[in-house]
This record gives sequence, C-alpha cells and structure tokens, in this order.
Amino acid sequence: MPTPSPVVVCSGLTFAWPDATPVFSGLSIAIGPGRTGLIGLNGSGKSTLLRLIAGDLRPARGSVSVTGELGYLPQNVTLGPGLRVDDVLGIKTIRNALNALEAGDASPENFALVGADWDVEERVDLPETAVPAGRTVLRISVARLRYGAGADLAVRGPERIALTGRNGAGKTTLLRTIVGEIPPVSGEVALAVPARYLPQRLDLLDPGLTVAQNVARRAPAATDNQVRARLARFLFRGRRADQLAGTLSGGELFRATLASLLLAQPPPQLLLLDEPTNSLDMASVRQLSGALLSYPGALIVASHDIAFLRDLGITRWLWLDGDLTEIDPL
Repeated sequence: MPTPSPVVVCSGLTFAWPDATPVFSGLSIAIGPGRTGLIGLNGSGKSTLLRLIAGDLRPARGSVSVTGELGYLPQNVTLGPGLRVDDVLGIKTIRNALNALEAGDASPENFALVGADWDVEERVDLPETAVPAGRTVLRISVARLRYGAGADLAVRGPERIALTGRNGAGKTTLLRTIVGEIPPVSGEVALAVPARYLPQRLDLLDPGLTVAQNVARRAPAATDNQVRARLARFLFRGRRADQLAGTLSGGELFRATLASLLLAQPPPQLLLLDEPTNSLDMASVRQLSGALLSYPGALIVASHDIAFLRDLGITRWLWLDGDLTEIDPL
C-alpha cells in the first residue's frame, strides 16, 4: 500500500525572536493526512511552529511547504466589533442565498451559491431527540399480544435494543402494539416519550408530493429553509429534495421515509424499525448504520441481520418466541 503523501513539510527550520532568543534550529517534520497532535511544555514553541506553518512568521532559515487549503485558529482571536458571525465564518453569501430562496427567489444563481450547503445554519445534530440516562421511555406490563405472544419490558434512557426471533413470532405485532396501531389483548403498554415507527413496507410517504413536502407535513412549524437544511443530512441536497416520492429508488425512498420520521415534530425520542435492511443494498445499509449511530434517542430494531445490529452498538438483545426474553448475543 502506498504511503500517504504529507500535507505539511517543514525542512531545516531555524527561528529566533528579535532579542536573539532561539526557538528552533534545523527543525524538520512531515505531517501526513489525518489528525496530528502537537504537545510540549509551555514556551517550547508549539504556537510558534503553527504560526510558521500558517505563514504568520517567517523562518530565519529553512522552508515550509503546505499542500491544500490551510486554516489557522490562534489562541487569541481578535474580531472587529462590527463584524457579523456569518462574515467571520465565511458563510454570509450562502446565508443570503438561502434567505432569498426561502423568500421565493428560486433563481439558478441562488441554487448555485448554496450548492451542497443547505445545512450551513444547522450542521443530523437533532438534540431534541436525546433521552437522559435512566429516564423511562417505554413500559410494557405483563401484556398479551395478538397471536398469543407475551411481553414484559421496561426501556430506560437511550437504550439500543435488538428484537430478534423466528419469522411469524410476533416482532411486527409487538412494534405495532408499542406505537398504538394494535391494542394489546391484555396488560398495558405505556409510552413516555414521542415515538415513530418505520414499517417493513415503506408506505408512509405521499407519492404525489416531493420529499421536502412530505417532511414538511410532519413538521408544520419548520420553514422551507429548515426542512431543506435538515434533508441535506440525508443526502437530499438542492433539487434532490424536490423529487416526487413516487419516483424514488428503493434506497432513496428509505432515506426519505427515515428523514420524515426523524425530522417530525415533536421529535421522536424512541425510534422503532422493522427489518430495515430487507430491501437495501450494502451502500444503503452503511448509510443507515451511520444515521442511526448519530441518533441520540432510544432505539428498538427488529432484524435478522446480526452484522447490522452489531454495527448499531446494541445494548440489549431480546428474543421473541411465545414470550419476550433477554438473551446474550453469540
């Protein structure tokens, strides 16, 4: 495997302060891609080296070579009191274009300025979906479900639960009972937080509406700009958000459906998924895993895909076969 090319190369750097206090003499270093930490005692020259790399200081001898774009954040940042935050962050032009689009100016120039940065003002977190550790999310008390299955379960905090069992054991029935689509035959099912359910059949979206319109239906208080910024996290950027739901591919439909659930109001603090990988290709499964890993709420996933479940960081494994029991994964 080829060695990655360095992005910063310092060759024979020599530097001293005007009072002749030496800092470096013949320092050479190559910094490659990725994250590199620079440590040392106070006064050893860490900040000086960064200033030399950034071009803020010039060495007495030697050279600095930088490949690619360089940004430098000093310890002490002095900002003009008349500057706006978007000026400092360099996003003023993009924000102006977003505001113009929100106001109805759908010109090609504004779309070009925004590009892929629809989420520039809101860089999937969704803090409203977070659940404090120990908080009761769901309690199922000695419930008897349809088809004879029994369940007794308490879910607390942001637990990640895998629901496994043979086909026909009642996993879908249990999920639908939790969200109130099917009443239990006996016992009680009590949800303590907003919940959303993603069924095996992806039929939650209106095929005659666009992706953005479908999401907006579930989040009526959100502006069009907010909807599009959030959809960008699910790879529906720019005009992709204006696709009709009925024209989406299988993977796109899944992402759009998941987006409509996660971005709904009130935000879901419990998400239930029923065999979510059944119709997805490997790339879409990886995208789903990434999206769910960043979800801070509680999660219950019914699936036979053990590798997928392990990737989600499951904390509890349940087996449903007549009754619900906790198991240790293989």
